[in-house]
Amino acid sequence: MPLKKTCKDLDPLINKAKKGCVNYTHYKNALFEAWAYCDLKEKSTSFMLQYMQDRGGVSLDYVLLFVEKESENRKEWYSENKNWTDKYNN
Repeated sequence: MPLKKTCKDLDPLINKAKKGCVNYTHYKNALFEAWAYCDLKEKSTSFMLQYMQDRGGVSLDYVLLFVEKESENRKEWYSENKNWTDKYNN
């Protein structure tokens, strides 16, 4: 499967998704946070993939595509969301 680069291309992979890039931003943040949580808690890859599906409400295909497409943007997400762990520290 070739890598899809736009929110328009990714949208059909989202379970029960509405159309538009606003949704992609929502899913992107949810998936990055789930990914970061699994790193923080040192969870296995299989746990991480399932957790990302559950937290994002997306399919495994979507998660795999997201990881492939967004891996290089993780540092940027961390720098923009420095306080993401606050809700897990209570």
